[in-house]
Amino acid sequence: MFTVDIKVCGAPETIKKHQKLPKDLGDWTPEMKVMGRFFKSFFQNDVYETEGAVFGYPWKALSPRYRDYKRKKAPGRGVLERSGKLRKGWTFDPDKTSVTIENKVKYGYYHQSTKARKKLPRRPLMRFDKKREEYIVNTLKEGIIDRMRKML
Repeated sequence: MFTVDIKVCGAPETIKKHQKLPKDLGDWTPEMKVMGRFFKSFFQNDVYETEGAVFGYPWKALSPRYRDYKRKKAPGRGVLERSGKLRKGWTFDPDKTSVTIENKVKYGYYHQSTKARKKLPRRPLMRFDKKREEYIVNTLKEGIIDRMRKML
């Protein structure tokens, strides 16, 4: 639940309007859907097109042997793309106060995992950096402002 405390000083009409505002701002499903769509698109597109560099951490290049194999079997495909299943596997599920964003393709977990590894390097598909955190905060701010406008 999101709650907001606002202290209003000044004109009586402003104070009267403020008293109409509920402390619980209710159902955030619309904002959660907006964020879900944004992050699904971001992880499917920006992350793959930059091969992780959008976060400032480009994915490690393919080994020369696998690169040559992939040029024959999946020409034009990026580092973590062969069938496209992993890239297209992003889903989101919004509710009143949260949104779950995930990729249900089983081997995607391995690329994201921080577990020790011997062969394949870590190539994270999902990060929340400062820029993405700002997007979340701004989306919620817009939601608060919209609710306040409708109530007053």
